[in-house]
Amino acid sequence: WPRKTGRRHIDASAVFLSKPNPDALFGNDGESRGQANYEPHVGPVAAIDGSPFHRQLFASIGTDGLLRLFTLMQGRPLVEIEAASGPLSAVTWSSSRPMVLAVTCENGKVLLYDLKVSSSLPVVELQPPYADAESPPSALSVCFNQKMRSFIGTGDAAGNVHIFTMPWGLANSGETEKQDLAQFVENWAEAED
Repeated sequence: WPRKTGRRHIDASAVFLSKPNPDALFGNDGESRGQANYEPHVGPVAAIDGSPFHRQLFASIGTDGLLRLFTLMQGRPLVEIEAASGPLSAVTWSSSRPMVLAVTCENGKVLLYDLKVSSSLPVVELQPPYADAESPPSALSVCFNQKMRSFIGTGDAAGNVHIFTMPWGLANSGETEKQDLAQFVENWAEAED
């Protein structure tokens, strides 16, 4: 099909236009219809979250300490980040910044990634204050505030809720950030090919 239509670049829209046989994409054993397989984590997957700004992008985290970014069209991760030396428990995309996501760690930290700044390192590490700093409870959940963009909340294994204020740049989107995210995904997808 690409040769017949003269296409050099195959993206999601090209695959859609080619009207591929679903069995070729998703298998033909009857049980796996409509299901795609992605490179597994080593150990349990703790959380998955889809990007609210890119319909094909999602993040997964596991007890292996890895944060992976996938597109629906590729089984291999676009980006794999060793976020922590221990298990991760939650991941969520920012509701106001297309290229920002947060990950919680077993050591109680919340890591904020800004893919516009770095695709491998967190730009901010949040550590709730604990009386026993040697063994803080695991951070289990994280949530961006949709109404008051500068606030992020996290919950831990000891039942505590912590609210943090993020820097202005992590809470407020630039004019081209949606396009920047699309370009980020396209660049990494091409690098995988």
